Amino acid sequence: MRASACAACAAGAVALGAGPASAGVPATGVIATVRVGTQPDGVGVDPATNTIYVANALSNSVWVINGATNTVTATIPVGPSPAGVAVNPATGTIYVTNEGDHTVSLINSATNTVTAAISVGNAPNGVAVNPATSAGYVTNGGNSVSVLGATTPACGAHIPRVVQFVPVRPAMAYNRRSATGSQFPEFLVRAATAR
Repeated sequence: MRASACAACAAGAVALGAGPASAGVPATGVIATVRVGTQPDGVGVDPATNTIYVANALSNSVWVINGATNTVTATIPVGPSPAGVAVNPATGTIYVTNEGDHTVSLINSATNTVTAAISVGNAPNGVAVNPATSAGYVTNGGNSVSVLGATTPACGAHIPRVVQFVPVRPAMAYNRRSATGSQFPEFLVRAATAR
């Protein structure tokens, strides 16, 4: 889809930021406001299903929004103080960091249920997933990144495992409130097991 859209732009068929709205969405401006739980923090989008997932830090839940109608379709209880959300459209897995209990909740997008809670580093916050490898990356308050992988047992199910990359000598720590960067010259690789 990206290639054809880019080709259309290159051919002059699409003028960005001008002209009629594409697929019912205006080029700019707020098109809807959706009420969700208390203190929405992280948001993730499944482009395959046009479903939006919003972590609500004080509601300890993830609210599911239908992107076509901008309506809430489900509320999923997760761990305390959920913050970050990432979507793996290849597997239909939603990753939610829970700062309050140092875990990541895995949600099955087909059933909107939590299938696992994986222990990671202290106060996990941000999360991203690589849909090509199904690896998840979680930033932790203890100056580390937990890497979530998957192993496939004989039954064929995917069971996440954790490998944490912990900086040995960080130049500075990441602080999301002040938006400062992080710089880690060396890493110590430490394996951890899911609890």
